[in-house]
Amino acid sequence: MNNQLKIVLVFFVGILPFLFNGLLNSQLLPNYIIIYWVFEFIFWIFLPFFVFIYSLRNNLIDFSIFGYFNTNKFVKEITFIVFVSIGFFLIYFISQKLSHIIFMENYFTLSFQYHDTIPKNQFLKLVVITYHSISAGFVEEFYYRGLLGVSIKGKKYILISSSFFSIVHWENGIYTMFPAFIVGILAAWIYYKYKKLWPLIIGHSITDFIYYIIW
Repeated sequence: MNNQLKIVLVFFVGILPFLFNGLLNSQLLPNYIIIYWVFEFIFWIFLPFFVFIYSLRNNLIDFSIFGYFNTNKFVKEITFIVFVSIGFFLIYFISQKLSHIIFMENYFTLSFQYHDTIPKNQFLKLVVITYHSISAGFVEEFYYRGLLGVSIKGKKYILISSSFFSIVHWENGIYTMFPAFIVGILAAWIYYKYKKLWPLIIGHSITDFIYYIIW
């Protein structure tokens, strides 16, 4: 089995829970919050960690997928992060508003929303929002941009990456799937062009954090 096929298989192992966790989470919340968090840590911490370590040890990837921070161009690198973060947020916001115009209703949506997991206590609220933002930023960019970027060559990677990124958000309905697809195109294009994952992780995390705060 060649490395490209191995990466694809590892990718599907990683994202498989995301295709079904909407159904699972809608059954667990709000009555079984502890069980929810057990599955949350398994799917978003332990499994991605396993996928990452397995991929490294089997030489499927290396740390170069994250790109490098050029200290000699510090201002340029920071500016790049700022533009990615602003671009993510604006495009997501605009495309979400556009989705309400294009689609008559929020097709596919379930009763579960990640906002349901956020406590009322202000300190715990900040902790949970920070966790959701950083875990999603790292895991999703690693899976959909990093792993797919290594295994799929050419510009078709951009469409495939953004399509998978959209599909795994199905439980929140088309009003989330559509903007996820649009933002996914931007993120995949940036990685395709610059081969830097860390600005995408930071921009994704910041966008999610702001989203949880203001919505």
